[in-house]
Amino acid sequence: MLKVTLNSIGDGVVTTNNEGQITYLNQAAQIISGWNQEEAYLKPFGEAFDLRNSMSGKMVPNPIKKVLKTGRTIELADDTVLLNKQGDLIKFIYK
Repeated sequence: MLKVTLNSIGDGVVTTNNEGQITYLNQAAQIISGWNQEEAYLKPFGEAFDLRNSMSGKMVPNPIKKVLKTGRTIELADDTVLLNKQGDLIKFIYK
């Protein structure tokens, strides 16, 4: 039931283990990132999700490392984009 719920969410959902390795991508996350579940499984989050500053193009620090270290929710800056597997820049839509 959990898998059905996560796959029905229109937003990308990514889960990791305590080392920051990807354990699950829902369908939306697979479409956005360009990685399928099998390819992404146990990849470090930062390897599959190349987050960048849209203005400078510089890499953004891996948010998963910070969350795992602090145990707190964090928000990405408004100018954060994802460079997906195909090389496309994907802008995050904040609600």
